Amino acid sequence: FNFPNAAMFDQTGKSNNADTVGNAQLDTSVKKFGTASLELDGTGDYLKIPSSSLMAFGSGSYTIEAFVYKRSTGQQSIYDARGGTNTNRVLFYVNSANKLANYINASVKGAATSDFPLNEWVHVALVRSGTTGYMFQNGTQVSTWTGDSTNIVAPDTAGLYIGEDTRTGLSYPWDGFIDELRITKSARYTSNFSAPTKEFPNL
Repeated sequence: FNFPNAAMFDQTGKSNNADTVGNAQLDTSVKKFGTASLELDGTGDYLKIPSSSLMAFGSGSYTIEAFVYKRSTGQQSIYDARGGTNTNRVLFYVNSANKLANYINASVKGAATSDFPLNEWVHVALVRSGTTGYMFQNGTQVSTWTGDSTNIVAPDTAGLYIGEDTRTGLSYPWDGFIDELRITKSARYTSNFSAPTKEFPNL
């Protein structure tokens, strides 16, 4: 999803289009690349993407990444595929201490130690390679863990939420912008890297 040309859809054509909820909208004045980004105002705005087998990683490798722009402190969700249960599902978010974090199979696997920047674009990535997990912020590894063989299943009928939390009464909406959201069934990063400098190809 790179939110071009006044549309919110999967540029690869591999999944269903997203439903906008609340005031979720494109913003052409604040974007990382291309013509627009997704703007969420922190008051119940989010994208809802129907569940798909593409979101079931099994015990294999995966990468969840995006450029995000956060305007206020506090816990806010980027990617939440938990739906009705935490079991075998993933939450990628900024926690209440304003640190980039994840919650996988009902457990926090990792969290950054430095505060998450405000009012600037930040590339974030959550990666599993084999049974080792990594989390990156602007290409710098901020957390790693081992022994993660969780069988990640697809979301239930609630679907995948971008910019909101599915399990706490929509309590942690994203306040800011999201661009270049990409989900891959492979481990794109396992060590420090240079954050992308152009929009992702539609592959």
